Amino acid sequence: MIESVPPAPRARMPWGGTAAVAIFCAEWRSGFRSGWFVALVTMPMVLFVLFGATVHGHLRGGLPVAAMLMVSFTCFGVVNQAIFAVGVAAAEQRGSGWLRRLRVSAMPMWSFFGGKVLLGFAAATVVLAGNAVLARCVGVGLPLGHLLRLWVVVLFGVVCLAPFGFALAYWVRPGAAGVIGNLVFLPLSYTSGFMTPVSGLPAPVAALSPYLPTLHWGNLAWAAIATQGQAADFGVRSPGHPWQDVAIVLAWALAAAVLATLGWRRDRDRDRIRG
Repeated sequence: MIESVPPAPRARMPWGGTAAVAIFCAEWRSGFRSGWFVALVTMPMVLFVLFGATVHGHLRGGLPVAAMLMVSFTCFGVVNQAIFAVGVAAAEQRGSGWLRRLRVSAMPMWSFFGGKVLLGFAAATVVLAGNAVLARCVGVGLPLGHLLRLWVVVLFGVVCLAPFGFALAYWVRPGAAGVIGNLVFLPLSYTSGFMTPVSGLPAPVAALSPYLPTLHWGNLAWAAIATQGQAADFGVRSPGHPWQDVAIVLAWALAAAVLATLGWRRDRDRDRIRG
């Protein structure tokens, strides 16, 4: 008598959300083991201690200038993470063949991108929390409500800046990703007003900054803790138009997402041709 053998169970595709969390956990552990990720997270805090916490003075209404600088250095750190922890790291993973192996697995490819965004959420939250604690220690702490509004803006920035990193990952050769990342990161940071108020920038740079997303995202971040008058005193350009700022940031994010998608498809098709 021949016994029928039940068919082998078909491999089930993991739910994308679970896979994204798994990617996040792996990226988080790997980043802390390598050390470079620790530097990315702690650098904005070190910069705030050196160049922000030591600044005295108040804006109208008594808001400390150091509190606004805390916001600036937090945003600086988020841009840094988007370019390097997302873009440069993903480019290196593409060069090592890791993304090719993920593409042929049962995991949805979007889970990889989702895991990177979750990594950005966690890292940005750590930076904001660290800077908030440091600000409290030097006597320029912010009310919880202001910090919560700022946290929402920071997470919005992570979502909108991550496509820049993904576009970098798929359009730049892995060996050149670090150099190109700096060429993208430094202008975005310098023209944003995070390090120097836009009014203090050279005239050509100040004329360029309104067309870049980081300035408008910074406007939203500063507006989370300051009134329009306080933001103007700090040197924020055109405060008081949040929806315009949101629209410009989203437009840039959409353009970067389209560029990243085209790069991903080009990389996928190239692997198919190679077999």
